[in-house]
Amino acid sequence: KACKFNSVDLRESALMNCQFEDCEFTNCNLNNIRILKTSLKRCSFIEPRMSGVQCLKSAFFDCKIEGSRINGGQFMETDFQETWFSELEWERVTVMQGVIESSCFQNGAMKNSCFVDSAIKNTKFASIEFNEFMFKGGDFSGHDWSNMSLNKVQFYDVRSVGARFCNTKTWHMGIHESDFSGSDFRSVEGDFLRVYKSSITDAIFDGAILNNAQFTESTLLQSSFRGAKMGKAMIMDCDASRANFDSVDFRMGEMVKTIVYGSRLTQIDCRLSKFDELIEDDDTDWVGTLRTLARPQDSERKEKLGAV
Repeated sequence: KACKFNSVDLRESALMNCQFEDCEFTNCNLNNIRILKTSLKRCSFIEPRMSGVQCLKSAFFDCKIEGSRINGGQFMETDFQETWFSELEWERVTVMQGVIESSCFQNGAMKNSCFVDSAIKNTKFASIEFNEFMFKGGDFSGHDWSNMSLNKVQFYDVRSVGARFCNTKTWHMGIHESDFSGSDFRSVEGDFLRVYKSSITDAIFDGAILNNAQFTESTLLQSSFRGAKMGKAMIMDCDASRANFDSVDFRMGEMVKTIVYGSRLTQIDCRLSKFDELIEDDDTDWVGTLRTLARPQDSERKEKLGAV
């Protein structure tokens, strides 16, 4: 308890069935360290070097980890509760099957890494630059990702109701079999966004840049895309009932086999776009959209070819 480790070389050490309370690790070399069934409470780590760390069935409670550097590491069945990470530089790090609750990851970069099957609750990511990152599982409801960089970030089986992505850069971001209902994507820079078998009901994409985006087999009920740029985007096999696509730039885009009951498809720039096999009703509104500028439907094209 209350031990201080200052510039200690703990490379390739093994900590097994240990308990640390109120300890301080300052500028220590923890490369290739093994941590097994160990508990750390109210401990602080300042500028730890942790490349090659392997941590299994351990727990960090109310710890502060500042300036951690990890290139290749694994945290398996390890819990982080009320733990604060700052100024981190992580690459090729796997966090799997643990509890991450009421914790914070603030300032830094996380690359080529993943959180898999972790019970993530009430945890905050702030000012983190993500690059090729995967979240599988976890609850990010209400989380604020605004003004962050989510480059090639993939969400699988994630609950993220009412999250905020305003002014976020999300190049090649993917949302797979997840619930992002009520989330705010206003003014997001989301080129090549992929949404698959997910719910974005009541989500807001007003003014977003969604060129080359794909929405497939997803629920877009009452979502708003007003003024969004969706050049070459594709919406297929979706339920977009009562959605608002007013003034969308949909040039060369495709909307196919999608339900648009009561939807606003008004003032759309649809030059060379394609609308095919849409399921409409009397409340579907096309006012101001010159569909004659769009490509012909498959049935029309086949008729013309047959006539020739």
